[in-house]
Amino acid sequence: MYSSIHSESSSKARYTFDWNLEGLRGFAALAVGYSHVFGFNNFLDPSYQPSAYLKNLWAGHAAVLIFFMLSGYLIGLTNTAKFSLQNAKLYLIRRGIRLIPIYWFAICFSIVVLPTKSLINILGNLLFLQNLLVSPLQGNTIIWTLNYEIVYYLLFLLIWCFKPKLAPLLLGCLIISSIGWLIPQTPQLWSSYAAGWIFWLIGLGFAWKVQCIQTNSQKIPLFSYLLLLTATNFFSTGKVFLNSLGFSNPSAAIVNLSDLALLPICVLIFAEVTHRQLRYLIMATVNLLCYPVNEYCSLNAYRSFV
Repeated sequence: MYSSIHSESSSKARYTFDWNLEGLRGFAALAVGYSHVFGFNNFLDPSYQPSAYLKNLWAGHAAVLIFFMLSGYLIGLTNTAKFSLQNAKLYLIRRGIRLIPIYWFAICFSIVVLPTKSLINILGNLLFLQNLLVSPLQGNTIIWTLNYEIVYYLLFLLIWCFKPKLAPLLLGCLIISSIGWLIPQTPQLWSSYAAGWIFWLIGLGFAWKVQCIQTNSQKIPLFSYLLLLTATNFFSTGKVFLNSLGFSNPSAAIVNLSDLALLPICVLIFAEVTHRQLRYLIMATVNLLCYPVNEYCSLNAYRSFV
């Protein structure tokens, strides 16, 4: 499915500051921030509302999925050594040092901004158990994503240890997320984890399995790709498509099967930003999948503004 990448080149890449990745991370951070400031309740200035055109630039949810891909990709780049208990211990320590201090600070700040009397809820959020046992703090609901990240960090240990092929894992996640959408009575959180893990695993696959090409001369329509991603997110293309087929799920979790409509565009953006060379057939398939999404978004935009 993928061409191989030499482990030595991967280990070197880990020490290189990648402006392209940081730019993509910056776009995702701005998209999440913009969506939470103007997309829900504008707490900073309730009297201000963005124009109709700016209102449609909400891509916060798609940006979270990009963060999942970035997470898998960077974990893959920085963990190319052979699995051992010592390496696994260092991996967990590095993850903890990088994440826990700033996360606990954010929890404390959230409690100050919007106090809560539930000590169980606070403790559950401190231990990354939101979504599983407690709800995210009302003062900082975006921390729901950190629970997903912790789950994926722990699952990576199994992948690192047993080195399974990624294709069966992706297929299993697709089946679980499909069951969760088609049968709303099933536990929605597990299917949500599976849907999000598809993005995370593909990011890991880019790091471990896809060859990097050194080229700086070719220009790419990145701005158009990002606008297509934003439009697909705004129009909920995947959800509308599934509903049109008679498959609706009003109880679906925040990440679900319908988000896979964003996957071809995310793969296209990721391949260009990371300079990873997908095989021609795979790249042609990705572009082919993006075409109907583009046409659907254009039709919806026309109906909205004309």
